[in-house]
Amino acid sequence: MVLDMKLELPLITFVSIATGRYLAFWKNQFNSAKHYLDKSARIEFVLLTDQIEELENASEELLRGTNWKLQIGYVPHQEWPFPTLYKFKHIISNWNLLNGEAIWHLDADMVFSDRDVHISLLKLLQENEMVFVSHPGYFRSKGASKLCLYLNWPPLLLKDLKCLVKERGLGTWEKNRSSLAFVESHKRVNYVCGGSWGGKRQTFLEFLNELSNRVNSDFYSSIIARYHDESHINWFRVNYACKVLDPSYCYEESYPHLNGLQKKIIAVDKSEFSNWER
Repeated sequence: MVLDMKLELPLITFVSIATGRYLAFWKNQFNSAKHYLDKSARIEFVLLTDQIEELENASEELLRGTNWKLQIGYVPHQEWPFPTLYKFKHIISNWNLLNGEAIWHLDADMVFSDRDVHISLLKLLQENEMVFVSHPGYFRSKGASKLCLYLNWPPLLLKDLKCLVKERGLGTWEKNRSSLAFVESHKRVNYVCGGSWGGKRQTFLEFLNELSNRVNSDFYSSIIARYHDESHINWFRVNYACKVLDPSYCYEESYPHLNGLQKKIIAVDKSEFSNWER
């Protein structure tokens, strides 16, 4: 299927989880959407939070001037790492709130930085495969561009060599063979981030169910994967046919090696927010 831009575009849902102090990050994300995205577009935001009343009271003002939808669901605030470890389960438990034909998950501490990002995502979410984003810290261009990168930034070459020795691949892969997030060393390529990913509706739900079950199985065996949801996502990525985007959709401005990529979605530097905590 190819999107016909003359017809009404499908509904896209952006779903995020924000409990405790993370609600401030999500509000920043929503404000960035109002700044960049088409206010008449078919866009739905789903926020899962422990602060239902506050969001319900503010929803009319948040949506003012837009044709968007805002759905609010409850999840409890828990100590780290459970908010991120149980991300898949929390979205499943609020599945009735998600109405989009295409669904994109964003961590609360992400902001929009491109006016057409929702359209580009709709185009990318047409196949029956999950779509992930290369982790900005471990993304490297190929060929001559990679050589130039190392020549211009020698400390990065040293850092990568150390990582390759320690991890047997760029990234922070799960190395515990008892964990269901374990990835064999020969598969440790193109590490993806846990904060920005999506798929078509049914594909997205099947992905959630599989990884939620694997997280639960690990936990019943007294195992928590090294990087929680991100570890399980990378297991899925190397074992299924998936699409992987460059870090334009999870851009970190502190990484000079990303210069030249278009900033579509930016990961916020939390140090810029005062008194934040998990």
